Amino acid sequence: MPLRIVCIGLVCLYSSVAMGQVVSLNDLIEEIEKNSAFVFNFEQEAIEEVKIDFKLNNDYSFDNIERLFEQTSFNLKKKGNTILIYLMDFQQMQLCGIVVSANRDPLPYAFIHINDTIWLESDEVGRFRKLVFLNGREQANISYMGYKEQLFPVDELQSCDTIFMRQSGINFSEAVVIRGYMEKGITQGISYNSTSLNFNNGRNGVGIHDHDLFRTLQFIPGVTSPDDSATNLNIRGGTPDQNLIQWEGAPLYDQGFLLGMISSVNPFQISRIDIYKTNHGAEFDGRVGGVVDIQLEDDFLEETDVSAGVNLTEGHINIATPIMSNRLGFLISGRMSLFSEFEHSPTLRGYGEKIFQTTQLGEVEIENGEEEYEPKILFGDMNGKIIYKASDRIELQSSYFLSSAKNDNLSLFGSANQNLSDEISTNSSILSSRIEFTFNDNLTLFGAHTSSSYDLNSKFSLSNIDSGVVSNLTEEENGVSDYQYKVGLHWSKGELETRAGYIFDNKRTKYEREFYSSLQQDDSVERKISKTFHHVFIDQVLNYGRNYLQLGLRTSYATGRNALYFSPSISHRIKVSPSFIIKTGGGIYHQFIRQVYEPVNNGLQLENAIWSLSTDSSEPILSSKKVSSGAIINWQGWLIDTDVYWHHSTGLIAQNPNLRNALIVDSNNTLDSRGIDVLLTKKEDNWNGSLFYSLSENKVSLQSIFEEDETATFFANNNQTHILRMNSSYEWKRFEFGATWQIKSGLPFSSKESISITQDDDDLYELQYEEVNNSKLKNYQRLDVSLDYRNRWRKWNYEIGCSMINLLDRVNLGSQKSIIAEGDGSLNGGNIVEIQKTLLPRTFIFHARVYF
Repeated sequence: MPLRIVCIGLVCLYSSVAMGQVVSLNDLIEEIEKNSAFVFNFEQEAIEEVKIDFKLNNDYSFDNIERLFEQTSFNLKKKGNTILIYLMDFQQMQLCGIVVSANRDPLPYAFIHINDTIWLESDEVGRFRKLVFLNGREQANISYMGYKEQLFPVDELQSCDTIFMRQSGINFSEAVVIRGYMEKGITQGISYNSTSLNFNNGRNGVGIHDHDLFRTLQFIPGVTSPDDSATNLNIRGGTPDQNLIQWEGAPLYDQGFLLGMISSVNPFQISRIDIYKTNHGAEFDGRVGGVVDIQLEDDFLEETDVSAGVNLTEGHINIATPIMSNRLGFLISGRMSLFSEFEHSPTLRGYGEKIFQTTQLGEVEIENGEEEYEPKILFGDMNGKIIYKASDRIELQSSYFLSSAKNDNLSLFGSANQNLSDEISTNSSILSSRIEFTFNDNLTLFGAHTSSSYDLNSKFSLSNIDSGVVSNLTEEENGVSDYQYKVGLHWSKGELETRAGYIFDNKRTKYEREFYSSLQQDDSVERKISKTFHHVFIDQVLNYGRNYLQLGLRTSYATGRNALYFSPSISHRIKVSPSFIIKTGGGIYHQFIRQVYEPVNNGLQLENAIWSLSTDSSEPILSSKKVSSGAIINWQGWLIDTDVYWHHSTGLIAQNPNLRNALIVDSNNTLDSRGIDVLLTKKEDNWNGSLFYSLSENKVSLQSIFEEDETATFFANNNQTHILRMNSSYEWKRFEFGATWQIKSGLPFSSKESISITQDDDDLYELQYEEVNNSKLKNYQRLDVSLDYRNRWRKWNYEIGCSMINLLDRVNLGSQKSIIAEGDGSLNGGNIVEIQKTLLPRTFIFHARVYF
């Protein structure tokens, strides 16, 4: 309810601040004729119901009147003092041209967009050609990295002229950027061979257009989710806790709603996302996996941006507007779940079938007929940003992020008279502030503060269905907080660029568990850890001719460990020829915070992922050595990108999700990930296609895991040897069709044959694993399709789209494990039961939104 009130208030605020007086077009024409020499000629019936935002400000010139009519679907033609008003007809137009620099060098893959409804890119020699349906009054925006954006009336783009772009003062070498990578709005190779998505406030879709941020990232080669969730991102073999998800410069520790099926980051105010798969800059918080750097929109000081929409899980509203032109502005956005029960939405039903297998969601009645359990799912988020340019040299920014989710009374019926009920809630918040002082054209000084927090609370109860009396109750709380202060400088001159600074970082984790039982002894656990870190970082870029070299070094000191940790990195790109680029990279990285997995204490059989810090020198930290090399061929509309990589990580612990079957741990545990990624893309007029193949191997080595072996080596739980993904999209008029077909090797599991039942002195049964992950689930296969329609009505753009995930409704397995099921009510006489969990069934997704 508070979010709804805030959203309504924001709309009212925008209406009063950003918009003028709305009057009928007929009244406005009468005023113009009364105060000027102009006479209008029109059909009265055509304009009777038309309203317009009145902003003439006593300026009755034809140019101002013409700008005013751009809000409408009418066109104007002036002859003498007579102005003819007539409806515009959409017409078929052939847009074409060649984009070049001032010295006539072609600019390949320049980005051209029209009214946020039509996007296209120039080819490898700077040419573009596209058949579109427009009314002739639209403006085309042409942009290219390192050059100033330019606006052209679409009429001028029908003559196939040469378009000259002017440099913006940012001097990138020709080896830095590969535009047109995979799909529109995707750039490859800006920093540390990263991949960048120009998300354009959620208006650029990649593949399946459901506007979910982390699902979109999974279309990037090397990024996958083995369990079909939005947030369980595996980047080149690394586990989710080894990845840094950074939002506006601050770490985000919880990225999903509905147990990870929906991204908690609102995509509709996102400007850009950078993904680092092998190595990354020294300024990022220490992680041994990949980095996802999320940046909010920051260009709202000149014009207003408003959007609103719904899908089958939530609704959203977003406002970004200047308060003082080019000085002060803000954005604010929010989302809220629309349904509290799974059966109310086909999308939620599909998600629920995957998450709550063996779980019955519904109302439970006790003897007196009262409804004791009503399942509820609620989630929402808010984020915002304010920018203040105090002067031409000083700029201040502040951003915030809030998200919360509540899942109550998710019930599992395990026996005739007992009910197991889970209640899970999460809360995350981020506050990020930054000040920049531009000393001169070459030097910028900056200071920043970030605060991140995450709390997960769960309650698991076992009660008697008839009486409602609770016999067992487990309450758990897991939280992490992260405070960082940063100062530094950014210096650039000619071909050199340096970014350096100091970071003070305090991380705190806590875990509390209370267990109450009418049959057993009560128990409690409490762990609180706090550590302070000091980091010095420097990134040096040498950008010359056909070469782009980046060197980084991060030095870390952790209180309590009395040791320095050095994390060097290097990245190099060389453009051997106009169509051939070689890239290499590598680095050493350290990580002081991670997730461990406690024994399951809930009816949903959800893994207990607990954030924890390395406390002292006796407990190993995560360390990783990374190397990658590859090449890009970009020729005649074809793009081939290959990457060979090797990651070697040490300091793993047995409770890591890759190692949860292990029994004994050692500080020398390792994870080796190696593989090759190959991407092939082709663009042809309105069609775009890509094919991605990955051959990889992720293996774990544990010391002294079994008595007969000093070292045990087995496949990691997320190992998928082969991944093949084919993606295709086609634009026709204002429609866009998309299809994605994925094939993956089955995930590993410990087979039944390797498990036996033994009795100890207390006659208790337990499972013994002689081998770990020696079997493989059946291969994964999924076909997804999508359809989007985009158009413009007056000044409003609108979009309607739908997708079908797993169109063929193939049954894909996500896990298989064995447990001991009760026989006569005790462990004695227990039987081994195999539990299989399937991934997403056929799931329908729909969205609709308007924006301007």
